[in-house]
Amino acid sequence: MANVFRTVYEKHRDAFSDQSVSTGSHVTHQDLVESVYRDLDRASHVELAKFEQRLPLLATAGSVCPFLGLFGTVWGVMTAFLDISTRGSTSIVVVAPGIAEALITTIAGLAVAIPAVVAYNYFVQRSRHLGLDLEDLSTTVLNILQLRGRSS
Repeated sequence: MANVFRTVYEKHRDAFSDQSVSTGSHVTHQDLVESVYRDLDRASHVELAKFEQRLPLLATAGSVCPFLGLFGTVWGVMTAFLDISTRGSTSIVVVAPGIAEALITTIAGLAVAIPAVVAYNYFVQRSRHLGLDLEDLSTTVLNILQLRGRSS
């Protein structure tokens, strides 16, 4: 949020303190307010985009990893059945390696997916709050600027 304010303030610093805006120069106070509004909007979008740039990676991990785990599960079960058919036995010694392989890949997929989904939801919520905070900042800055224009 500080980056948004700093960006807009640095661009309009001279205009904020320049009395020529309120004394009838070619740049009216309303022009200044509109320019600040556009710059606040642009800087807010840039800040949100930076914050959200890695969210698709979390979403992808959260949605793809269970399928990778399922793929490994199917592969492990197939291995177990192939071992049964090859050795002609259903003993635990024959079946266990394939089943273990199936369970390991399932656990691995879920171990990646669950934290990714939790992190994704957390950061989406933070992004929404950041967006609301940036809107509040913009409203406050514009209100102060408009009140300043009325008092001069």
